[in-house]
Amino acid sequence: MESKEKYQINEDMVLADLDDEVVALSVMDGNYLTFGPVGSRIISLVQKGTSLTDIIKELQNEFDIDEATCRRDVLEFIEESKQLHVISSPVSKQTNHKVP
Repeated sequence: MESKEKYQINEDMVLADLDDEVVALSVMDGNYLTFGPVGSRIISLVQKGTSLTDIIKELQNEFDIDEATCRRDVLEFIEESKQLHVISSPVSKQTNHKVP
């Protein structure tokens, strides 16, 4: 199942690399989170605009993990990160179509 869906880092999050971790700070409420190596890699790929399918492929290449497990874990991470307001689905661009 291919998914070209892309996510983005929420605008109120400030990210900083710290060794092999990423620290995310919310400028809205002052809360912060730290992500370990795998979570940091996912955040990095999200920042680059990588699609969900390509994130999964990339992680499979970097870590010894099967596709089903990787997909499940990435989707779980994405959902948790959305609940924590770290990432969100991008706003879809609407185009104006003229009807003749």
